[in-house]
Amino acid sequence: NVPPARAVFVIDKTSWEVQSAFPTAGNRPHDMAWADESKSAFWCSDSNLNAFFLHDAATGQMTRRIQLPDDSPVIHGAKVYNGYMYCCDDVGWMFRFRM
Repeated sequence: NVPPARAVFVIDKTSWEVQSAFPTAGNRPHDMAWADESKSAFWCSDSNLNAFFLHDAATGQMTRRIQLPDDSPVIHGAKVYNGYMYCCDDVGWMFRFRM
């Protein structure tokens, strides 16, 4: 994902050519994580909205939103593991929540 473009880009890993692009929900997309091992959907976070958005990997369509509380750390890193979303922020906080 590219914050200034407000988009997720799909690129060919050998040629680095852009295959497609999907708009993000907000203006500060920050990290992405596969929703599961099938890789048919991915979560993209937005640090300004402090939320995660589930995208269909083929179409980019957003199908779900998880809103974090206003007082939670600002999302910077994310990884789905064993039914939990693990996250970190920009000052050292790490946290998780059950998906």
